[in-house]
Amino acid sequence: MTADMTIYEEMQSGDIATFRQRLTDALPDVGAEVLNDSHMGLLSIFFSFQRTMDTLRQGTPTSEDWEKIGYDLEALSQLIENHFKQEEEMMESCGHGYVTAHKAEHNVFTRKVKGYCAAIESHDVKKIFGLKYDLFEMFMHHITVTDMKYKDDIKRA
Repeated sequence: MTADMTIYEEMQSGDIATFRQRLTDALPDVGAEVLNDSHMGLLSIFFSFQRTMDTLRQGTPTSEDWEKIGYDLEALSQLIENHFKQEEEMMESCGHGYVTAHKAEHNVFTRKVKGYCAAIESHDVKKIFGLKYDLFEMFMHHITVTDMKYKDDIKRA
């Protein structure tokens, strides 16, 4: 990877292992180890989903492929639900001033995941391919920008 390569160019370059390691290393400390660990778990599920999507691009998805996608998305959905609940409780308990706005962003994310779950049930390949970038981009932005707003509050609590 060159210094002027964008994250998407790097992902497209074929050096997926380096790309995934760079993203893992780039996850910021949000002030609570339990949330950092949860972010790492979510990132791991995204990577699994990406591997499945890369396989799907090579041909027509089989019933096993759809099962794997459904499993990954359900795991992601459960992790997100648990993570958001825990994160919101921690923000409320430390008196973070932007809980309402943060919850609203969580709700948008959750609705998107549910939309993709519906796409899996209907075997909508085009919509599923959009997930690879759409939710992943939201996830990374949420952690690196939105979650960083509560870091100092949580560290003080």
